[in-house]
Amino acid sequence: MQYMNAREDSDDDVESLGDLDEEIGWQPSVARPLLAREIAGLDKQRSAPPPDDDSHESSIDMAGPAGPNAVLRAPVLPTTITMTPDEGVEAMCARFSPDGSLLAVGCTDSGIRVYSSTTGKLMFEIRCTKGADGVASPVTSIRFRDAPSLETKNVVMFTTADGHLRYWHATSGKFLGTPVVEEDNQIFAMDVNVDGTRVATAGLDHSVRVYDTASRKLVSTLSGGKQEAGETSYGDGLGGHSNRVFALKYCMLEPHVLVSGGWDNTVQIWDVRVGSAVRSIYGPHLVGDALDIDDGVITTGSHRRYRAVQTWDMGSGQLIHDVPWLPAADTEPCMILSLQMGHSAKRGLMAAGGCGSREGRLL
Repeated sequence: MQYMNAREDSDDDVESLGDLDEEIGWQPSVARPLLAREIAGLDKQRSAPPPDDDSHESSIDMAGPAGPNAVLRAPVLPTTITMTPDEGVEAMCARFSPDGSLLAVGCTDSGIRVYSSTTGKLMFEIRCTKGADGVASPVTSIRFRDAPSLETKNVVMFTTADGHLRYWHATSGKFLGTPVVEEDNQIFAMDVNVDGTRVATAGLDHSVRVYDTASRKLVSTLSGGKQEAGETSYGDGLGGHSNRVFALKYCMLEPHVLVSGGWDNTVQIWDVRVGSAVRSIYGPHLVGDALDIDDGVITTGSHRRYRAVQTWDMGSGQLIHDVPWLPAADTEPCMILSLQMGHSAKRGLMAAGGCGSREGRLL
Protein backbone atom coordinates (compact mmCIF):
# COMPACT_ATOMS: atom_id res chain seq x y z
CA MET A 1 0.00 0.00 0.00
CA GLN A 2 1.07 3.57 -0.63
CA TYR A 3 0.61 6.30 1.93
CA MET A 4 -0.36 9.92 1.63
CA ASN A 5 1.93 12.50 3.14
CA ALA A 6 1.22 13.04 6.80
CA ARG A 7 0.99 16.43 8.41
CA GLU A 8 4.47 17.49 9.50
CA ASP A 9 4.61 18.37 13.17
CA SER A 10 7.40 18.39 15.68
CA ASP A 11 7.59 17.62 19.37
CA ASP A 12 7.44 21.37 20.06
CA ASP A 13 3.92 21.51 18.59
CA VAL A 14 2.52 19.33 21.37
CA GLU A 15 1.36 21.58 24.17
CA SER A 16 1.87 20.78 27.82
CA LEU A 17 -1.74 20.02 28.61
CA GLY A 18 -1.53 18.66 32.13
CA ASP A 19 -3.56 15.84 33.60
CA LEU A 20 -6.97 15.27 32.06
CA ASP A 21 -8.27 14.00 35.40
CA GLU A 22 -8.05 17.53 36.76
CA GLU A 23 -10.00 18.92 33.81
CA ILE A 24 -13.08 16.69 33.62
CA GLY A 25 -16.05 16.75 35.99
CA TRP A 26 -19.40 15.01 35.82
CA GLN A 27 -22.86 16.52 36.04
CA PRO A 28 -24.98 13.90 37.81
CA SER A 29 -28.44 12.70 36.95
CA VAL A 30 -28.90 9.83 39.38
CA ALA A 31 -31.44 7.11 38.61
CA ARG A 32 -32.38 6.59 42.29
CA PRO A 33 -33.10 8.80 45.35
CA LEU A 34 -30.07 10.82 46.40
CA LEU A 35 -28.33 9.80 49.60
CA ALA A 36 -28.05 12.33 52.40
CA ARG A 37 -24.31 12.77 51.87
CA GLU A 38 -24.90 13.40 48.17
CA ILE A 39 -27.53 16.06 48.92
CA ALA A 40 -25.06 17.68 51.30
CA GLY A 41 -22.47 17.60 48.55
CA LEU A 42 -24.87 19.30 46.13
CA ASP A 43 -25.69 22.02 48.68
CA LYS A 44 -21.97 22.57 49.21
CA GLN A 45 -21.38 22.81 45.48
CA ARG A 46 -24.18 25.35 44.98
CA SER A 47 -22.96 27.58 47.81
CA ALA A 48 -19.29 27.43 46.86
CA PRO A 49 -17.78 30.43 45.02
CA PRO A 50 -16.89 29.97 41.34
CA PRO A 51 -13.49 28.33 40.85
CA ASP A 52 -10.55 30.50 39.88
CA ASP A 53 -9.20 28.04 37.34
CA ASP A 54 -10.57 25.89 34.54
CA SER A 55 -11.18 22.88 36.78
CA HIS A 56 -14.64 21.32 36.71
CA GLU A 57 -14.24 18.87 39.58
CA SER A 58 -17.53 17.79 41.12
CA SER A 59 -17.80 18.06 44.90
CA ILE A 60 -20.36 15.26 45.19
CA ASP A 61 -19.04 12.38 47.26
CA MET A 62 -19.96 9.26 45.33
CA ALA A 63 -17.75 6.90 47.29
CA GLY A 64 -19.18 3.85 48.99
CA PRO A 65 -22.34 1.89 48.18
CA ALA A 66 -24.42 3.79 45.66
CA GLY A 67 -27.25 1.39 44.93
CA PRO A 68 -27.75 -0.88 41.94
CA ASN A 69 -29.07 1.81 39.58
CA ALA A 70 -26.64 4.62 40.34
CA VAL A 71 -25.87 6.18 36.99
CA LEU A 72 -23.96 9.35 36.23
CA ARG A 73 -25.11 10.84 32.95
CA ALA A 74 -24.14 13.70 30.66
CA PRO A 75 -20.37 14.17 31.09
CA VAL A 76 -19.43 17.83 31.14
CA LEU A 77 -16.19 18.21 29.20
CA PRO A 78 -14.02 21.34 29.25
CA THR A 79 -14.23 21.48 25.46
CA THR A 80 -16.09 19.93 22.57
CA ILE A 81 -14.05 18.23 19.87
CA THR A 82 -15.64 18.88 16.50
CA MET A 83 -14.38 16.67 13.71
CA THR A 84 -14.27 18.23 10.25
CA PRO A 85 -13.21 15.38 7.95
CA ASP A 86 -14.42 14.92 4.40
CA GLU A 87 -18.14 14.57 3.84
CA GLY A 88 -19.43 11.13 4.71
CA VAL A 89 -16.48 10.19 6.93
CA GLU A 90 -17.43 8.85 10.36
CA ALA A 91 -15.52 8.06 13.54
CA MET A 92 -15.06 4.33 14.18
CA CYS A 93 -12.97 4.18 17.36
CA ALA A 94 -11.09 6.44 19.77
CA ARG A 95 -8.37 6.21 22.41
CA PHE A 96 -6.82 8.59 24.94
CA SER A 97 -3.05 8.76 25.26
CA PRO A 98 -1.71 7.38 28.57
CA ASP A 99 -1.44 10.86 30.11
CA GLY A 100 -4.87 11.87 28.83
CA SER A 101 -3.60 14.88 26.90
CA LEU A 102 -4.40 13.54 23.42
CA LEU A 103 -7.39 11.78 21.88
CA ALA A 104 -6.79 9.68 18.75
CA VAL A 105 -9.85 9.06 16.58
CA GLY A 106 -9.93 6.40 13.84
CA CYS A 107 -12.22 7.04 10.88
CA THR A 108 -13.87 5.28 7.97
CA ASP A 109 -11.44 6.87 5.47
CA SER A 110 -8.41 4.97 6.86
CA GLY A 111 -7.41 8.14 8.67
CA ILE A 112 -6.34 8.95 12.23
CA ARG A 113 -6.99 12.39 13.71
CA VAL A 114 -5.28 13.27 17.00
CA TYR A 115 -6.82 16.08 19.04
CA SER A 116 -5.87 17.97 22.17
CA SER A 117 -8.28 16.71 24.82
CA THR A 118 -8.45 20.12 26.51
CA THR A 119 -8.50 22.58 23.60
CA GLY A 120 -10.09 20.40 20.92
CA LYS A 121 -7.38 21.44 18.47
CA LEU A 122 -6.39 19.02 15.72
CA MET A 123 -2.76 18.25 16.51
CA PHE A 124 -1.77 15.51 14.06
CA GLU A 125 -3.36 13.69 11.14
CA ILE A 126 -2.51 10.75 8.91
CA ARG A 127 -4.44 8.99 6.19
CA CYS A 128 -3.70 5.88 4.15
CA THR A 129 -4.54 5.88 0.48
CA LYS A 130 -7.33 3.73 -0.86
CA GLY A 131 -6.66 0.12 -1.76
CA ALA A 132 -6.39 -1.36 -5.23
CA ASP A 133 -10.19 -1.57 -5.36
CA GLY A 134 -10.45 2.18 -4.75
CA VAL A 135 -12.09 1.76 -1.36
CA ALA A 136 -10.71 3.16 1.90
CA SER A 137 -10.54 0.59 4.68
CA PRO A 138 -11.97 1.79 8.03
CA VAL A 139 -9.79 2.04 11.13
CA THR A 140 -11.08 -0.59 13.55
CA SER A 141 -8.91 -0.20 16.68
CA ILE A 142 -6.31 2.16 18.16
CA ARG A 143 -3.74 1.78 20.95
CA PHE A 144 -0.90 3.99 22.17
CA ARG A 145 2.39 2.11 22.60
CA ASP A 146 3.67 4.22 25.48
CA ALA A 147 5.04 1.81 28.09
CA PRO A 148 7.33 3.47 30.69
CA SER A 149 10.29 1.40 29.50
CA LEU A 150 10.00 2.69 25.91
CA GLU A 151 11.87 5.82 24.88
CA THR A 152 9.74 6.78 21.85
CA LYS A 153 6.43 8.29 22.90
CA ASN A 154 3.20 9.01 21.02
CA VAL A 155 3.47 5.87 18.90
CA VAL A 156 -0.03 5.03 17.68
CA MET A 157 -0.73 1.46 16.64
CA PHE A 158 -3.88 0.99 14.60
CA THR A 159 -5.63 -1.69 12.59
CA THR A 160 -7.80 -1.46 9.51
CA ALA A 161 -10.47 -3.78 8.21
CA ASP A 162 -8.27 -4.88 5.31
CA GLY A 163 -6.04 -6.85 7.71
CA HIS A 164 -3.27 -4.27 8.27
CA LEU A 165 -1.57 -3.34 11.55
CA ARG A 166 0.40 -0.10 11.30
CA TYR A 167 2.72 1.90 13.56
CA TRP A 168 2.54 5.69 13.33
CA HIS A 169 4.63 8.22 15.24
CA ALA A 170 2.07 10.99 15.68
CA THR A 171 4.58 13.66 16.76
CA SER A 172 6.74 13.39 13.64
CA GLY A 173 3.90 12.31 11.35
CA LYS A 174 5.85 9.31 10.06
CA PHE A 175 5.01 5.65 9.71
CA LEU A 176 7.41 3.34 11.51
CA GLY A 177 8.53 0.38 9.45
CA THR A 178 6.34 -1.73 7.24
CA PRO A 179 2.83 -2.75 8.30
CA VAL A 180 1.89 -6.22 9.47
CA VAL A 181 -0.44 -7.75 6.88
CA GLU A 182 -2.81 -10.61 7.65
CA GLU A 183 -3.77 -12.01 4.27
CA ASP A 184 -7.45 -12.89 3.77
CA ASN A 185 -8.37 -11.55 7.20
CA GLN A 186 -10.16 -8.49 8.53
CA ILE A 187 -8.85 -7.17 11.87
CA PHE A 188 -11.53 -5.86 14.21
CA ALA A 189 -9.74 -5.85 17.58
CA MET A 190 -6.23 -5.24 18.90
CA ASP A 191 -4.49 -4.76 22.24
CA VAL A 192 -0.96 -4.17 23.54
CA ASN A 193 0.41 -5.80 26.69
CA VAL A 194 1.38 -3.76 29.71
CA ASP A 195 5.11 -3.46 28.90
CA GLY A 196 4.54 -2.77 25.20
CA THR A 197 6.48 -5.82 23.95
CA ARG A 198 3.54 -7.77 22.49
CA VAL A 199 0.54 -6.80 20.39
CA ALA A 200 -2.40 -9.11 19.71
CA THR A 201 -5.01 -8.94 16.93
CA ALA A 202 -8.31 -10.69 16.21
CA GLY A 203 -11.09 -10.45 13.69
CA LEU A 204 -12.85 -12.25 10.88
CA ASP A 205 -11.07 -15.61 10.93
CA HIS A 206 -11.78 -16.34 14.64
CA SER A 207 -8.08 -16.57 15.61
CA VAL A 208 -5.96 -14.43 17.94
CA ARG A 209 -2.45 -13.60 16.71
CA VAL A 210 0.36 -12.34 18.93
CA TYR A 211 3.26 -10.33 17.49
CA ASP A 212 6.52 -9.02 18.87
CA THR A 213 6.08 -5.24 18.72
CA ALA A 214 9.75 -4.54 17.94
CA SER A 215 10.36 -7.09 15.17
CA ARG A 216 6.69 -7.37 14.07
CA LYS A 217 7.21 -11.12 13.84
CA LEU A 218 4.35 -13.50 14.58
CA VAL A 219 4.94 -15.13 17.96
CA SER A 220 1.82 -17.24 18.36
CA THR A 221 -1.53 -18.01 16.73
CA LEU A 222 -4.26 -18.92 19.19
CA SER A 223 -7.24 -20.96 18.03
CA GLY A 224 -9.20 -23.83 19.48
CA GLY A 225 -8.94 -24.95 23.10
CA LYS A 226 -7.79 -27.66 25.43
CA GLN A 227 -9.58 -29.25 28.34
CA GLU A 228 -7.81 -31.29 30.95
CA ALA A 229 -9.49 -34.35 32.42
CA GLY A 230 -11.85 -33.43 35.23
CA GLU A 231 -11.95 -29.72 34.40
CA THR A 232 -15.22 -27.86 33.97
CA SER A 233 -15.76 -25.93 30.73
CA TYR A 234 -18.17 -23.01 30.58
CA GLY A 235 -19.73 -22.85 27.14
CA ASP A 236 -19.59 -25.39 24.35
CA GLY A 237 -16.58 -27.18 25.84
CA LEU A 238 -14.52 -26.86 22.68
CA GLY A 239 -12.74 -23.57 23.25
CA GLY A 240 -11.90 -21.03 20.61
CA HIS A 241 -14.22 -18.79 18.62
CA SER A 242 -16.62 -19.86 15.88
CA ASN A 243 -17.45 -16.39 14.57
CA ARG A 244 -16.05 -12.87 14.30
CA VAL A 245 -14.09 -11.43 17.22
CA PHE A 246 -14.70 -7.79 18.13
CA ALA A 247 -13.12 -7.39 21.59
CA LEU A 248 -9.63 -8.33 22.80
CA LYS A 249 -7.84 -7.47 26.04
CA TYR A 250 -4.56 -8.35 27.71
CA CYS A 251 -4.72 -9.14 31.42
CA MET A 252 -2.53 -6.63 33.29
CA LEU A 253 -1.81 -9.03 36.16
CA GLU A 254 -1.13 -12.05 33.93
CA PRO A 255 0.86 -10.87 30.88
CA HIS A 256 0.54 -14.24 29.13
CA VAL A 257 -3.29 -14.21 29.33
CA LEU A 258 -5.68 -12.65 26.82
CA VAL A 259 -9.47 -12.44 26.84
CA SER A 260 -11.62 -12.09 23.72
CA GLY A 261 -15.28 -11.98 22.73
CA GLY A 262 -17.49 -11.58 19.68
CA TRP A 263 -20.50 -12.74 17.71
CA ASP A 264 -20.48 -16.36 18.88
CA ASN A 265 -21.84 -15.55 22.36
CA THR A 266 -18.64 -16.66 24.09
CA VAL A 267 -15.74 -15.08 25.93
CA GLN A 268 -12.52 -17.01 25.45
CA ILE A 269 -9.65 -16.92 27.94
CA TRP A 270 -6.34 -17.66 26.22
CA ASP A 271 -2.96 -18.63 27.64
CA VAL A 272 -0.10 -17.88 25.23
CA ARG A 273 2.08 -20.47 27.00
CA VAL A 274 -0.45 -23.18 26.14
CA GLY A 275 -1.25 -21.79 22.70
CA SER A 276 -5.01 -22.18 23.01
CA ALA A 277 -8.10 -21.22 24.99
CA VAL A 278 -8.08 -22.57 28.56
CA ARG A 279 -11.60 -21.50 29.49
CA SER A 280 -14.79 -20.53 27.65
CA ILE A 281 -17.63 -18.47 29.09
CA TYR A 282 -20.96 -18.74 27.31
CA GLY A 283 -23.42 -15.83 27.19
CA PRO A 284 -21.99 -12.40 26.21
CA HIS A 285 -22.78 -11.23 22.68
CA LEU A 286 -20.15 -8.61 21.80
CA VAL A 287 -20.23 -6.50 18.65
CA GLY A 288 -17.61 -3.92 19.62
CA ASP A 289 -14.84 -3.10 22.09
CA ALA A 290 -17.06 -3.96 25.04
CA LEU A 291 -14.87 -6.14 27.25
CA ASP A 292 -12.47 -5.28 30.06
CA ILE A 293 -10.54 -6.97 32.88
CA ASP A 294 -9.74 -5.63 36.33
CA ASP A 295 -8.34 -7.56 39.29
CA GLY A 296 -9.51 -10.97 38.08
CA VAL A 297 -12.99 -9.78 37.09
CA ILE A 298 -14.14 -9.71 33.46
CA THR A 299 -16.84 -7.17 32.57
CA THR A 300 -18.79 -7.59 29.33
CA GLY A 301 -21.24 -5.33 27.50
CA SER A 302 -23.60 -7.33 25.29
CA HIS A 303 -25.50 -5.86 22.36
CA ARG A 304 -28.97 -6.77 23.60
CA ARG A 305 -31.89 -5.40 25.58
CA TYR A 306 -31.58 -7.45 28.74
CA ARG A 307 -28.68 -8.71 30.85
CA ALA A 308 -26.42 -6.43 28.85
CA VAL A 309 -23.72 -5.67 31.45
CA GLN A 310 -22.31 -8.62 33.37
CA THR A 311 -19.29 -9.41 35.50
CA TRP A 312 -17.54 -12.78 35.53
CA ASP A 313 -14.93 -14.44 37.71
CA MET A 314 -11.90 -14.97 35.50
CA GLY A 315 -10.62 -17.93 37.52
CA SER A 316 -13.80 -20.01 37.48
CA GLY A 317 -15.77 -18.55 34.57
CA GLN A 318 -18.80 -18.12 36.81
CA LEU A 319 -21.20 -15.19 36.54
CA ILE A 320 -20.73 -12.76 39.44
CA HIS A 321 -23.37 -10.14 38.82
CA ASP A 322 -25.87 -8.76 36.31
CA VAL A 323 -25.29 -5.01 36.42
CA PRO A 324 -28.59 -3.09 36.04
CA TRP A 325 -28.72 -1.41 32.65
CA LEU A 326 -32.29 -0.19 32.47
CA PRO A 327 -33.49 2.37 29.92
CA ALA A 328 -34.95 5.65 31.08
CA ALA A 329 -38.74 5.83 31.08
CA ASP A 330 -40.34 5.88 27.61
CA THR A 331 -37.03 5.49 25.78
CA GLU A 332 -35.59 2.67 23.75
CA PRO A 333 -32.73 0.70 25.33
CA CYS A 334 -29.09 1.48 24.77
CA MET A 335 -27.54 -1.38 22.79
CA ILE A 336 -23.94 -1.49 23.99
CA LEU A 337 -21.09 -1.11 21.53
CA SER A 338 -18.26 -0.06 23.86
CA LEU A 339 -17.35 -0.58 27.51
CA GLN A 340 -14.32 0.15 29.66
CA MET A 341 -13.54 -0.22 33.34
CA GLY A 342 -11.72 2.39 35.39
CA HIS A 343 -8.25 1.35 36.53
CA SER A 344 -5.85 2.58 39.23
CA ALA A 345 -7.33 5.75 40.78
CA LYS A 346 -10.56 5.30 38.80
CA ARG A 347 -11.16 1.72 39.97
CA GLY A 348 -14.81 1.03 40.68
CA LEU A 349 -16.08 3.09 37.74
CA MET A 350 -17.33 1.77 34.42
CA ALA A 351 -18.12 3.69 31.24
CA ALA A 352 -20.30 2.22 28.49
CA GLY A 353 -22.36 3.41 25.57
CA GLY A 354 -23.96 2.39 22.34
CA CYS A 355 -26.70 2.82 19.77
CA GLY A 356 -30.46 2.78 20.12
CA SER A 357 -30.90 5.52 22.69
CA ARG A 358 -27.39 6.74 21.73
CA GLU A 359 -26.53 6.96 25.39
CA GLY A 360 -23.33 6.94 27.40
CA ARG A 361 -23.27 6.10 31.09
CA LEU A 362 -20.75 6.18 33.91
CA LEU A 363 -21.58 3.62 36.61
